[in-house]
Parts: sequence; structure tokens; C-alpha cells
Amino acid sequence: MSYASLGAESLFALIGGREEVILGEGVDVFTRPVPAKLAGKTLVDGAIGTLTGLCVIALQDHDEFVTELHSGTVLPAGAELVMIGSLQQRAAFSEAFGTSYEQI
Repeated sequence: MSYASLGAESLFALIGGREEVILGEGVDVFTRPVPAKLAGKTLVDGAIGTLTGLCVIALQDHDEFVTELHSGTVLPAGAELVMIGSLQQRAAFSEAFGTSYEQI
């Protein structure tokens, strides 16, 4: 990462009163709806990390935001996956699970 990127992130964190989070260039946190292929499966059975390299860090299910995930966490239909990864990993997710790919 460039010094400018590091400095900007540090300033935004300081102004916003939050911890500084630096993921690295090209790596982002993003959300995707739970694909039909994954609905009702557990995280381990869905194999998201194995197939795509993405890391699921949270699950948004209506008003509930779940951050304490484990291999047996069930992925409900209608929920949103919160993941971290690169553009290439997002494309792999779309290819593996039949979702539309969009660059954010």
C-alpha cells in the first residue's frame, strides 16, 4: 500500500473515532445474498473458502447481525453473507454459486 493510502486510512479512522483497519490493496469487505445453492447448508458444507478463497466474517439475517460464526452455522435463504476478499475471489464466488458478479 502507498503512504498516501495508509495516511488517508489513519486520518479517516481518527476522525471517525474508530480502530484503523487496513486490509491491503485490492481486498475489500462486501456483502452478497446467500445463493440458492447455499441456502440451508452449513458454512462447512458450503465450502465457500475452499472454492473461492473468500472468508465469511459475518451473516446479516433480517435484523440480526451474526459475527460469531462456526463451521455448523446454517446459511438461511434471504440472508446476506459479509465476506472479505479480492475481485478475483468475488468472481470465483459468482462462478461457483451462480450469482451475478458486479464490481463494487
